[in-house]
Amino acid sequence: MSEELKKRWLTALVGIFVVCVCLFSPNAVFFFVLVWALVLVSVWECCRLIELEKRYLVVNMVSSTLFMASVYSQKLPLALFSASIPLLFAGLDVFLTSEAKLTGIFPFYYAALPFSWGAYLKLKGEITVLIAIAIAVWAGDAGAYFIGRAFGRKKLHPISPKKTVEGALGGFLVGSLSSALFLAVSGWHPLKAFTAGALFNTAGQIGDLFESYLKRRAGVKDSGTIFPGHGGALDRVDSLIFALFVSGLFTS
Repeated sequence: MSEELKKRWLTALVGIFVVCVCLFSPNAVFFFVLVWALVLVSVWECCRLIELEKRYLVVNMVSSTLFMASVYSQKLPLALFSASIPLLFAGLDVFLTSEAKLTGIFPFYYAALPFSWGAYLKLKGEITVLIAIAIAVWAGDAGAYFIGRAFGRKKLHPISPKKTVEGALGGFLVGSLSSALFLAVSGWHPLKAFTAGALFNTAGQIGDLFESYLKRRAGVKDSGTIFPGHGGALDRVDSLIFALFVSGLFTS
């Protein structure tokens, strides 16, 4: 095993351990702190990818932190104000400079909003949905990788030239069925379980392709370097972002 592969495995194992400890802890604050750190790193990487000035980085980080606090305290008025900060700042920028970067509102909605929703699910005890999303995405990634290597012939999209149609379909089947099986065993109706698993995986694959577009647009291979052997935070959670948005269809 190469040193790079050892580094990837070690990083993955440590990451899985930390996530599991925080996710299954009876105290939600540990999971919130973990998600908050992930959100800040993701916002920073996103600002770097779309080349935003530091003032937009600060605004999005402040907005994200306040929004996480509002979710934890379950204060809707604060959540509304926090979510409006990037837009309000863009409006202020117009007043001060006669122009504004509309992309300045993007990092909050791309990174903070979905992961704050994930933290809220933990707070409400909806851990089953979070696990199902992780299975749909990560089992799907594994399925896409191995099936793509074995049978991949037709390229999926120019934005991500290493992906194949066969790999995407294989990933969909593996991810959807694995997630559906978990949900069915957890007491969900089989049809609802498969629908959820299929949508989680499909959204995840779209999210992965979207982040590939952001990186290609920025001319970089990875979104960052925070995870040894794995790249940046967005490289690890890009699929989860879109899947978390879709999960709102299956939560009370």
